Amino acid sequence: MTRLFLRAGHGIGPTLFLWLSLVLCLSLGALIEPQAAYADQTRALRAAPPLTPADQARLAQFEDNRRQALQQARSSGASDDWRLLEQALAGDELPFKAADLRGRWACRSFKLGGTLALAVYRPFQCEIVADGQGYRLAKINGSQRTAGRLVIQDERHAIYWGVLTVTGQKAVPYGRDAQRDQVARVVRTKPDHLRLEFPRPTYEADFEILDLTRETAP
Repeated sequence: MTRLFLRAGHGIGPTLFLWLSLVLCLSLGALIEPQAAYADQTRALRAAPPLTPADQARLAQFEDNRRQALQQARSSGASDDWRLLEQALAGDELPFKAADLRGRWACRSFKLGGTLALAVYRPFQCEIVADGQGYRLAKINGSQRTAGRLVIQDERHAIYWGVLTVTGQKAVPYGRDAQRDQVARVVRTKPDHLRLEFPRPTYEADFEILDLTRETAP
């Protein structure tokens, strides 16, 4: 494209030439930045601390745990709540490669099993930021919050691990308190939609889903 501009020579003025060059550079930057973020995620995964044995065990039981929880929610949960959950679960999975996950997100919790077959919470606020070693995710309001790291494992898979904080508790590092450690598989179904699925959480449920819809991007 640049060679075409140069060959045009006297056909375009210097101001127009500079403007077109700037547009080209910005377009290339938009393509390169997500690729760089994906590379950062790969490096972060290699350097990441291992999951605790308890969280590895949760992930090993993920499919059975998810299936049983959804069956119970569908058969015993309120119909209006089930419809909201169906909306959150809709859509085919999209690849993570070249995705930019940064931004402010509306996030709604669905708790399956435990005290109730299905409990649906109102939307709260979550934020995802890049820190040079991958992404960090935090639920920033509400009485139950989570904060931790979201790492893309490959084009189709991502994982989140973090720590639950309930009102009145101080934040602790992941791995310090097994009752507060969290692990989730991350699903991307739209450019502005993510779903975190927590197998066997230790608080109030047998399975939990955090549904995120992006409100603002950086």
